[in-house]
Amino acid sequence: MIINPVHIVHYLSYYLCWIFCIYLASYGYPLLGLIITVLIMGLQIIVQILNQLPWRDALYFSIGLTLLGAITDAIWLYSGMIYFKANFFGSHFPPLWMVALWLSFGFNLVVLYGSWLTYYYLWGLVMFPSIIFAYWLGVQFGAATLIGSEVVFYLTLGLTWSLFLPLSLYLFNYRHRK
Repeated sequence: MIINPVHIVHYLSYYLCWIFCIYLASYGYPLLGLIITVLIMGLQIIVQILNQLPWRDALYFSIGLTLLGAITDAIWLYSGMIYFKANFFGSHFPPLWMVALWLSFGFNLVVLYGSWLTYYYLWGLVMFPSIIFAYWLGVQFGAATLIGSEVVFYLTLGLTWSLFLPLSLYLFNYRHRK
């Protein structure tokens, strides 16, 4: 098996963004995670350009997914299910570091798994435990606090994104006739 160095850059970039956003949020730094994520994504785009690889579609998808992620996170906030630390907006809008996480996730999903984006059922199955684990880690590291029933929140979160991610991918692929 040949390991693509560009993919290694993107994998590391995604996890660096995740770690920086969660770690800095848990210590009360609301902007640093976003700034670092934007810088890392800028470097990722440069890597894509230098290697003559596509990046615009990944960026467009990540912006759309970020809007959907921000809306769902706002619903969790308004419903009183979760509280995000390091949030300028209080309970009115998700924090900027969460916006950064959605941007990074969407971009890296497309650049890393471009040939797998039509496997909607697989993404639905993978997303259920993955997003639950990601939010659970965020809570464990102190970047967020769950209010009320953890089971209800995690089941709602997992089921929601088991539907929303495949639907987002379907719309993305439909736009590109895949």
